[in-house]
Amino acid sequence: MIIIPIISGLLNRAGGTDQWKWSKLVQKWWRWLMGIPIGILACISLHTYTPLFCILTYFLATNCSGYGENHIFRKWFGRDATFLIYGFLFGLASLPVLGWQAITQAIIGSASFYFLMIWSNDGYFGHKLRHCYVEMIFGFLGTIMYFLR
Repeated sequence: MIIIPIISGLLNRAGGTDQWKWSKLVQKWWRWLMGIPIGILACISLHTYTPLFCILTYFLATNCSGYGENHIFRKWFGRDATFLIYGFLFGLASLPVLGWQAITQAIIGSASFYFLMIWSNDGYFGHKLRHCYVEMIFGFLGTIMYFLR
């Protein structure tokens, strides 16, 4: 299960805008389908039978929720609350595998995404964090509870 946060970090980064010019796949699909390897790895290592639920929950968390300037959440809740909501939903996507630990994962996801996005947009420590690092670090932290399984 240690590998899941690493895979999640890489796929979340790969799902950012215009990462690989050579890829024929729509970039967002890397992020939208991250539930496939997570579900398969959970099925193999934890002997759970939830890969289809993982695919669905991660797809919903990364595709239906969002944090961009044009997303409806941003219009309804504002920038900062949208960061918190997106991180929470991403962490909650682990519910089929982690069970109730997904609540803790959702809180970690919410706090980490909020902090990383504020650092990226407004700057901390004298500089702004590049968004490519936000995507990778958040993908990792958004699934960190898999380490405990």
